Amino acid sequence: MLPLDPTRGFDAAYDRRFGIFLASLVLAVAVLLTDRNRSRGSDPADHDRDPEAFHEIVNRSDVYTLDVHVPEQRHIEGTNAFIPYDSIRDYRHLLPDEDVPIALYCRSDSMSRQVTDVLSKLGYEEIHLLRGGIQAWNERDLPLTEHRFGDPGVRTVE
Repeated sequence: MLPLDPTRGFDAAYDRRFGIFLASLVLAVAVLLTDRNRSRGSDPADHDRDPEAFHEIVNRSDVYTLDVHVPEQRHIEGTNAFIPYDSIRDYRHLLPDEDVPIALYCRSDSMSRQVTDVLSKLGYEEIHLLRGGIQAWNERDLPLTEHRFGDPGVRTVE
């Protein structure tokens, strides 16, 4: 590497310091860009709700509750729709507008975590995920319904 200061001549120590400076600068820029990109998306953990908090959320009248587990399972009382986790984009027409809060769940939370990312990319900002899924819900003896959708769809008023 050539020294930046031509009056100093060749100086190995100067070259090492310059190399360290350059490497540090590149690392700092990379960290800044990573943090900037991370702040644009949301951390999936920010959506996690324990069963009790999730129960309160699904009881709100403004929340759209969605089961994404495959195969279909027993649903939380008040579930608005069943859409398989891997078909969310195919059934986009069954989802509410992006400004409507969505509460989603599956059996263990792995499928709903994948859907959280898809919904974020579709423009949804208020997403609530049941941490631990129906398994955690059942451990707390929270209410389920016997209603079955059969096919992906929205629950009609009974």
